[in-house]
Amino acid sequence: MDLDGSPDLPASASKIAALIRATPESNGSCTGPTRLLAEGYALVAAHPDFDGYRLPTENCGTGGCIYVEFRVDDKGCYRGYPEQGVLVGSSPWPAQPDSGRIRQSCGSGSALEGICWLYQDGGQVDEYAYRAGLEDQLAELQGAFNPDHRQTPVVPGREPGQH
Repeated sequence: MDLDGSPDLPASASKIAALIRATPESNGSCTGPTRLLAEGYALVAAHPDFDGYRLPTENCGTGGCIYVEFRVDDKGCYRGYPEQGVLVGSSPWPAQPDSGRIRQSCGSGSALEGICWLYQDGGQVDEYAYRAGLEDQLAELQGAFNPDHRQTPVVPGREPGQH
């Protein structure tokens, strides 16, 4: 499993920046890695065919942050593809491209439930929903480890107070 922990990358880490031919001045919809970083984006993945960015942190909420792929199109324009933007807890792209490792990223709908997505080499391979009902979990734990609701857990085969 690939986990977060890698620092944000500098603009020079982009593997596709050399393909950019259209500048922001020549076409208003184009941009570049340096400009995005200046606007508060964070480059979190530099793959051979796309760069992965986390939008500025003010776009983050309880469900996570928005991550967007930027590619160089056939006109040499570096642009984001918002339809591929995902709201998740951490970057969906693996730290090393083509590593074959699985990366999990979760987004919460509330404090108790959400969805987790599994990614491999930048593409989603699976997803699952989770629910964390704290009251249910607490009751289950109390029933399993402390059936008489004593302050100290009961160890099977021993009387309370024995060690």
